[in-house]
Parts: sequence; structure tokens; C-alpha cells
Amino acid sequence: MRRKRPRTPARTRTSSNVPRFFVAGLPQPGGSKKGFPVRRKTGKMGVAIVDANPKVKAWQAVVKAAARKVVARRDAGPVQLILDFHLPRGKTVTRDQHTVKPDALKLARAVEDALTGIAYTDDAQVVCGSQSKQYAVTESEVGVWITVL
Repeated sequence: MRRKRPRTPARTRTSSNVPRFFVAGLPQPGGSKKGFPVRRKTGKMGVAIVDANPKVKAWQAVVKAAARKVVARRDAGPVQLILDFHLPRGKTVTRDQHTVKPDALKLARAVEDALTGIAYTDDAQVVCGSQSKQYAVTESEVGVWITVL
């Protein structure tokens, strides 16, 4: 039996002018890379590095578009990032917590990379924060709530 969760708040900034916004869509994990050998134009061998998840670029583009509407860029200083992922529940899933892949850290890594150059200059400015993942109650709630402090 599915547990009822409270309704989510409005999908805009909070009243204290802290940028908090919702990005709808299926969150994708990032950070994993694949490398394969390639022959360069010079004839020498090299290595091409690509994302292991081909869907991460499209997800990051959605996050970037939403962030540009809400977040003011910080060129320097520490940033706190709070990420609350809402993932779809499978039809036969009965557990309360989302304890299967993708893991929360890799989901956060994709969002951190997407916010680079928009909310902060470099993701090294993210000094603390939290990430959580849970099942969405409805399809319209699938996505991520992002708070930038």
C-alpha cells in the first residue's frame, strides 16, 4: 500500500528570497565516465572520454534552463546545495524508501555539474549540503527540488 505524502509547496522561490525551485523530469545520474582508444589526426593514439549515461546531458540542459530563471550567480564564496529527488515508483514496488539505483550522490553530481556557471563559478564552491531521494506520489512530482544557499 502506498503511503500518502504531504503536497509539495509552490514551484518557485521561497518567501525568504532563497532560491528554491523544482525541475520536472526523470533525474539522471552523472559522474561516471567511459574511455576508449581513438586514433588522432596526427596518427598517434589517444583516449576519448564520454559520459557513461547518454541521458545525462539532456537532464543537465533541463536543470540549467530552470536555474537560469531563478538563481543569481555567485562568482566567489561558499555555496550550500540542498537536493530533494522525487523518483517514479514501479508498479510492483511496495517498499517505503527508494533504496535502489540510482544512488543519491550520482544524482547530485549531475545537478552540481549543471549548475556550474549559473549558480556558482565552480562546483568546488559547494562546501556543504544534502541530498535525498524518495518516491514521487504522482507522475507530475517526478523531478528534483533544488535549494541554493
